[in-house]
Amino acid sequence: MPGHTVQNRLLARKSDGGRPRDPRTAGKIGNQMLRQLGARTHDAWFRAKVREALDDPRAGIPHEQVEAHFGKRRAVAIRKEQR
Repeated sequence: MPGHTVQNRLLARKSDGGRPRDPRTAGKIGNQMLRQLGARTHDAWFRAKVREALDDPRAGIPHEQVEAHFGKRRAVAIRKEQR
């Protein structure tokens, strides 16, 4: 049947109350779950990256050197944008 995907059939099944499920509600719940999983996954990844940086045995770069380097890069980008 046209328009009858597996997802639509699953969403159309009866809920516990005997009423058809609202696909919009099911979609919202699914999206919330994905966002929560994505947030937890991103948080774990970010924390690992911070820990990795803090544990890096290499010497740090002085703030002034970093500012000078990226100041030059910003100036080049601004010049390119103004053309």
